[in-house]
Amino acid sequence: MDKYQQLEKLAELKSKGALSEEEFSAQKEKILAADISAPSEPEKKAGTYWPPGFSLGFGLFCCLMLSDTSTGWDKDGALSLIMFSLVALVLGIVSESIQTKGRGMAIAGIILGTIGSLFGLAFLILCSLSEDGSISWLS
Repeated sequence: MDKYQQLEKLAELKSKGALSEEEFSAQKEKILAADISAPSEPEKKAGTYWPPGFSLGFGLFCCLMLSDTSTGWDKDGALSLIMFSLVALVLGIVSESIQTKGRGMAIAGIILGTIGSLFGLAFLILCSLSEDGSISWLS
């Protein structure tokens, strides 16, 4: 039952004489105060450094994958980059939403995961468009 239905029921009881003016006012204030004091979002727990740390680690691993220019890229490499970056994104977002500890690491993991995802998608598209299914920097 929402607060409007509760207030209507109180008004009905008052009009029937079941509640006095003081009782009606006290109950009305209690209903309205309960609505104001209700938390709008759940509080975050302190948490641990594990999820944001792994988010940052996977994001850094994506950057290491991007920095390797010795062999070029094929579809498997692009899909691996996308997979690792999505893990970094998910761990960072989950960690940021449920805990306060390691917030900076979670944000860094989200940023690096986003960069890795975008480059992975671009490499996957370029590999699909190339004749041999790979991108080589050394040609």
